[in-house]
Amino acid sequence: MKFYKMHGAGNDYVYIDGVSEKIDFEKCVSKVKVLSARRFGIGSDGVIFLLPSQKADLRMRMYNGEDGTEAEMCGNGIRCVMKLAFLLGLLPRKAVIETLPGLIEGEVLDDENVKVKMFFPPKVSLEKEHVSSADKEFSFTRVNIGNPHAVIKEENISSFEVEKYGRPIENNLSLFPERTNVEFYEMLSKNKARMRVWERGSGETWACGTGASATAGVIHQETGLDEIEVEMRGGTLSFFFKGDDFYMQGPAKLVYVGDVDLDKF
Repeated sequence: MKFYKMHGAGNDYVYIDGVSEKIDFEKCVSKVKVLSARRFGIGSDGVIFLLPSQKADLRMRMYNGEDGTEAEMCGNGIRCVMKLAFLLGLLPRKAVIETLPGLIEGEVLDDENVKVKMFFPPKVSLEKEHVSSADKEFSFTRVNIGNPHAVIKEENISSFEVEKYGRPIENNLSLFPERTNVEFYEMLSKNKARMRVWERGSGETWACGTGASATAGVIHQETGLDEIEVEMRGGTLSFFFKGDDFYMQGPAKLVYVGDVDLDKF
């Protein structure tokens, strides 16, 4: 089976074309964890499928690499889906993609960047909540951008122990019955933040599009800024608030193409 390795700001996934190729979908899903394994598989944050859609030009489904569970959405993944579908001749530069939470419009701008209009702006809670993790207590903002997020403002993000504090928060089922993604951020300037993320089902990743969207949503609510940049370990994403519309722009890169025999895993 052919696969494609892509990344958006360092958030890397294995992409499988189920539109023009005949695939055994259930078998592929059962192999997500081994395909994603960094040392014994291809190595990725998970696996994303391009599939036919009855509602849009194409359908995207994604699975987390650490535990193999299906996730609602991936901001970096949706840009890579747009880019890959365009490169394969499946879609024009402008297209609509179906995801579990809703439809997303997008455009391949150039060889580097893809811009997408999210199905709704981040739904940011007006109230701060508190959560204990390891030896600290955090104040967080709950955000929904098609999937759940807990956004936390911190200092010295570069040296912050993301796994130590992120994993217990992700799995705090009393606060998050379906678990949650956790973002830790600090402000670098008036409209630029630095963020690290603990992704639900994947652990710390180098970038998270929906996590950066959630962080931008919190900053927008607290400052009123309409243009915000979020820097992550793998790159920077730009966000634009225009009335009720919300846009994300950033890189989407094809790294390599390969073939895999699922029976050997």
